Amino acid sequence: MIFLRITRTLPNDKVIAITHTPPYQILDRVKPELIRWAVKSYGATAKDGNIGSIGLRKFILRYQPLLSIFGHVHEARGIERIGRTTCINTGKFSDECVSIEIKGGHVDAKFVKAG
Repeated sequence: MIFLRITRTLPNDKVIAITHTPPYQILDRVKPELIRWAVKSYGATAKDGNIGSIGLRKFILRYQPLLSIFGHVHEARGIERIGRTTCINTGKFSDECVSIEIKGGHVDAKFVKAG
């Protein structure tokens, strides 16, 4: 995984991981009516509706990058912290966007109206 090579050479508080898929169990839950589909597509790990990447979750837990930004599961839009990492699921395109401010290693992120 390219993240691992990069993370070894940079301080973790300078790493921002931008991926399509979310990390497992972090803003990755599909709607209840899609759980049957999720299990067929992702296997038994999706039985609770979580369809994120287990590998990405392990990476975040181990290396604690500053930010992890992703989408894929539109209905799981939100902002959550795991350890020192701020995780942002941007959701689907709408009339809102994410405002991110980084000062002194602290991340302030929020959804705001676009335009």
